[in-house]
Amino acid sequence: MFDKIKQLNELRKMRSQALALQKELEKIRESEERNGMKVVVTGDQKVAYIEINGEERKDLV
Repeated sequence: MFDKIKQLNELRKMRSQALALQKELEKIRESEERNGMKVVVTGDQKVAYIEINGEERKDLV
């Protein structure tokens, strides 16, 4: 029984670490600009911004 409690505590600790890492990844932003297009993505692989020929495209985000 104590082994199960220990496993649950370890699982909680790992979950907490994963959530902290995910929050840090959300803060990272990377942008690329080519041929009149600009795209900004976050570290958690979500598109944050798209611009095509100087026009922001919120409908694509």
